[in-house]
Formats: sequence, structure tokens, C-alpha cells
Amino acid sequence: MSAGRHPGSNYDYRQGQTGGAESRVLTLNQMPQHNHTATFSQTSGNVIIPAVSSEGNSDIPTNNVLAIPNIGGANQIYSTATNDTQLKNGTATIQGNVTVGNNGNNQAFDSRQPYTIIRYIICIQGLFPSRS
Repeated sequence: MSAGRHPGSNYDYRQGQTGGAESRVLTLNQMPQHNHTATFSQTSGNVIIPAVSSEGNSDIPTNNVLAIPNIGGANQIYSTATNDTQLKNGTATIQGNVTVGNNGNNQAFDSRQPYTIIRYIICIQGLFPSRS
């Protein structure tokens, strides 16, 4: 680029100044405002809740089954025993909504290639340098 103020620019470029970049990563604010589509398909399936017909001996649900609450033990509603019954055997329908908001803020960004400001003279009249 040449030195000085270019038409339509408010910036005064100085000789030797460099700028621009080979690559640039946009921030979320610099991306154009947009949204994404999302889908949700209603589905259904069998519900099986394993349980035991004895008192609970654990308060941890992981790898345990529901049991009769143990009145003497705090929150012991699970059992480590093998299930011997099911609380519900039926069909459940899963439904819901998917909401996707807008992203991006249309913020301007500089996208110039790397540059160095130089002064130059181009001869358009008179003697030209010899090509030999």
C-alpha cells in the first residue's frame, strides 16, 4: 500500500508501517447473526422399574433397586438385593421442545492481507528505463 490517506479512509498510513494478518479467528460477536435449526422426534418405549419386596438397605441408587423404605434407616429406599418385582410395566411417551437462540453480533473486523506501507514513483512521461 502507498503512504498517506486513501480515498474513503479516515486512517493516515505511514511509510514502513505494517499490518494485516495471514489468518484470523472470528469471535462470536464478529460472526454474522444467525441461528440453527433443531429437531426433536417424539418417541415412546417400555418402562420397567425393578424393585424388591423387602426393606431397603442403602441410600445409593446406583446399581441398586427400589425397595420398601427402611423406617429405621435414614433415606434407605434402595436395596442391593436382586429385584423380585416391577413397579410399572407399560409404555411411556417422551415429548418436549427444543429452543435454539440467535448467535453472532455482526461486529465489523479487519480482514486485510499482510501489508507494508511504501512510497513509490511511477514514471508516466519522459524517458523510460531501458529493458536491455
